[in-house]
Amino acid sequence: MEDKNTEENQRTSLFTVRSAEVAVLTFAMLTLGYLIIGMLYQKNLMGKSWVETLVSVYKNGPTFIANATIFILFEEGIDIMFIRLRESLKRDKRLISKGRAEAYQEAYQEAYQEMQDAWEQRRREAEAKGIEFNEPRPEPPKNKRS
Repeated sequence: MEDKNTEENQRTSLFTVRSAEVAVLTFAMLTLGYLIIGMLYQKNLMGKSWVETLVSVYKNGPTFIANATIFILFEEGIDIMFIRLRESLKRDKRLISKGRAEAYQEAYQEAYQEMQDAWEQRRREAEAKGIEFNEPRPEPPKNKRS
């Protein structure tokens, strides 16, 4: 039974964030940007005073933070998805390469065995007919793809 913790079966945790610093920085910038845009919108387009603008931004602060959080979750989710895809493609390529090498070696062994069997058959036929058999035993083929 194969060990489940082999290199081919290992993958990164779903909760691994490789660029946590970038995520935190992006979150902070988005939240600050939402706050500034909210303040400018309230002050300039709605015509509110500074006190009313600050109260409105304070009331809508959780919404700004939630929007920034949702954006970060989507961004990190896509990042993790592509990291997993790259790892999967690398693992698949490695396994296919390994399988091809094993199949090639197996085909070499089968071909050599067939050559041996054919040589043995010819030797027996010559021996049965009383004919001298001086054909050399086939040598294993040189493996050029090792």
